Amino acid sequence: MSRVEEKRETNSLQGRCAFVVGLMGTYWVFETMPLAITALVPMVLYPIFGIMKSEDVAKAYLPDTSFLFIGGLMVAVAVEKSNLHTRIALFVLKIVGSQPAFIMAGFMAVTGFLSMWISNTATAALMVPIVQSVIHELVSNHRLYEALALNENAAMSQKRLSVEMRRLSLPRESQTHPHPNREMEHIFSPAELKMAKGLLISVCFAANIGGSATITGTASNLVLIGQLEE
Repeated sequence: MSRVEEKRETNSLQGRCAFVVGLMGTYWVFETMPLAITALVPMVLYPIFGIMKSEDVAKAYLPDTSFLFIGGLMVAVAVEKSNLHTRIALFVLKIVGSQPAFIMAGFMAVTGFLSMWISNTATAALMVPIVQSVIHELVSNHRLYEALALNENAAMSQKRLSVEMRRLSLPRESQTHPHPNREMEHIFSPAELKMAKGLLISVCFAANIGGSATITGTASNLVLIGQLEE
């Protein structure tokens, strides 16, 4: 009889726990409450339903790994507010030059280094705007160079045409005036798009590589450390 009652109690406990988990999942999906508030539901419902004691729930919410992750987020916020990542990226770009391959290597080095100390997701979020700015700057300079070269060639052609017209004594109204399009296209060419994709993907790979190097690099490492300690 005691075994039957114990089994019923276990089934009832599992049912109550499943109800809380399902309730949290529903709230998260439909955003009935703010996500952070929904994450605190077990602190209230677990003790009420007798699933866990309040002190055990509090210990599960605030282990050492959680504080370590919070510290990493604080470092990420400090880096963002002080623009340290921008300074490091510009310093590296000044060293590596303007070649796309060297720029990619420089961005990967900076992203991997930052991702070792802060979350890889936060690192990617910090570096992607810098990469986008560099891409637009490279494309703008390249197109400006092409436009200047085109204008120079057009000026030379116009000069030769004027000489020929003068030699043939034709009226200047009959001369053709080439007008190259000086407006930059807003759509990348295939080569520019390939370069942009390569730089952005390299940042993602570097963030993942750097995140796997240290404990604070990503939340998965913290979870693994917590499981090993238990």
